[in-house]
Order: sequence, then structure tokens, then C-alpha cells
Amino acid sequence: MQKPAPSAATPNPIDMPITLMERAACAGATAADTAQAIMFTTKLWAVLIEDVMGPQNALPRELRAQIVSIGIWILRDLERIRDDPTKDFADVIEVSRAIQKGLQ
Repeated sequence: MQKPAPSAATPNPIDMPITLMERAACAGATAADTAQAIMFTTKLWAVLIEDVMGPQNALPRELRAQIVSIGIWILRDLERIRDDPTKDFADVIEVSRAIQKGLQ
């Protein structure tokens, strides 16, 4: 499968994991595609959670808790996908798209 061309505009940070997960979800995707999607998305959410939990973060406490909760759910679901090849990325992609839409 051909990789998408890089965009000239600065991409939303949630775009790359969605692209990688969609690629991994395609028929004929390799274990490397799946591993790359899991690794990139895990790293992104680990950074987001760390940032949101930091004392310097000015978001309202309730919003911060919701973001952390979503992040933990995504990280757990990615673990399930990694551990069970019959699982797919559909739920994580759906949540990521909802977040992406909210960031626009």
C-alpha cells in the first residue's frame, strides 16, 4: 500500500495516528503496519496525558480528567489490539475521528 503524500499544511496531531491505524486496518496490512500504528498512537497519547496532568496545564480540571480518561481507554484498547490479532482499530479510529472533528 502506498503511503499518503505529506501535506503542505501543518497537520493536526491526531491525523497521523488515524492514518496509521487505517493503514493497519486495511486488508493485506502487515504486522509492521500494526506495530507502527500502535507505537505511534501510544507515544502520542502518553505525551498528551503527561501534558494534561502537568501542573502548568491551564485547562479546567474536569476537562483534563476527561482527556486523561479517554487517553487511558485508548492505551488499553491498543494493548488489546497488540495482544489479540483478532481485535481491530475500529473503536480507536472512531474516537480519534471524534477528537479530530472537535479540534477543527
